[in-house]
Amino acid sequence: MQKIQLEKSLSEGFIFYAISTLTIAIQFLFYLIHSPRLAMMDVGGWMFYITAACSHAALWALIPYIISLIVAITVRRHQAAAITHIILVSLLNILAYIDGSVYSLYKFHINGFVLNLLVGEGNSEIFTFSFWLYLKIAGVLVGIFAANTLLRILAGHCYTRFHRCGFRPVLATLILFALFSNFYHAYAAVAQKTSVIRSAPCLPYYFPLTATRLMMKLGVVSSKDVIKMNFNNKKQSADLNYPIDSLKYEVHSNPKNVVLIAIDSWNYRAFNQDITPHISHFADSSADSPPI
Repeated sequence: MQKIQLEKSLSEGFIFYAISTLTIAIQFLFYLIHSPRLAMMDVGGWMFYITAACSHAALWALIPYIISLIVAITVRRHQAAAITHIILVSLLNILAYIDGSVYSLYKFHINGFVLNLLVGEGNSEIFTFSFWLYLKIAGVLVGIFAANTLLRILAGHCYTRFHRCGFRPVLATLILFALFSNFYHAYAAVAQKTSVIRSAPCLPYYFPLTATRLMMKLGVVSSKDVIKMNFNNKKQSADLNYPIDSLKYEVHSNPKNVVLIAIDSWNYRAFNQDITPHISHFADSSADSPPI
């Protein structure tokens, strides 16, 4: 009986592992869609990013699957393993959602600096959330847990109906995806394929293969070709492409003496006589625009 329960946890859990890999990979796909690097993507870039997102998501989803199997072996309860799997996958989805929000705003993933802002001293002054935002976050969390619960039930129905978990084809596909994305990135890093090397950082905590010295040793490219390609792609590798057109301006016979002072990321509540008296006094005698 215990062997049957363990086999059921292994098979149904693997189906849910494959489904959770797909859901996390879709979240990773939106990282690129909401990024300015989307404009530089080509066929090769998309082939790399999709295979890399799936193989990287498989590594993320592997952790909850292994832990659920450990629970199934130690506790010997299929239901406890399933609940553990649902909770851990939901937490991964939440982490991917939060990291994607951070990346869409700041173009870097959650790191020590972000964590220090969240839990460090003065975090309540940096982050102020309204009631409706808290309500939205609660709705997202409940939706993620509900969706994963339904997907776990679907995995159980699939195994009950077909008595197969697709272990070999799914595993073989993920291994091929991992090999292709890493080796293609190794080649792209040498050949300076912008769509590949600029889209790779969109994946959180992803460290693809690079083998520049090996490629040159094998004769794929020469050192002169690498230097030439680096020089030709220097401008194309930048995220900031400004200005697209040449600047146009007119010279007036009687130019006005106008000074524009712009301050970015400054809390408007600090703009008063007590905290910034000199700036506040200067603003009283100047033409200022209301804070956005």
